[in-house]
Amino acid sequence: MGKLPNWLRDENKRKLVGFICTGIAAVVGAGWALFVYLNESKGSIQATYQVCRGEYRNHCPANATWIPCSTTVAEWAKKECASYRQSEVRPPQPGDICGYVVVQIQCTAKQ
Repeated sequence: MGKLPNWLRDENKRKLVGFICTGIAAVVGAGWALFVYLNESKGSIQATYQVCRGEYRNHCPANATWIPCSTTVAEWAKKECASYRQSEVRPPQPGDICGYVVVQIQCTAKQ
């Protein structure tokens, strides 16, 4: 067998070294797979909604998503978005049961 160190000439020690090296390779491979999984770049979908909350749909702008008085804008946004930002498009208008408010929702959803 050529010039092997004395400790490698023993078959049991060679098997032990092979077992340890295989274990190290398995741990390194699993660690790399976990790293890739946890650091995967996940894209996000962004959408902007104009939401009108009020008693009657016909009192809201035609391009706005209407929600009834029984639902708050925050409740609607939490159902539609993973996260959101809200800004007022026009000041609240009095009228009917709950008045009318038109807001812009910038919605981000994970893919």
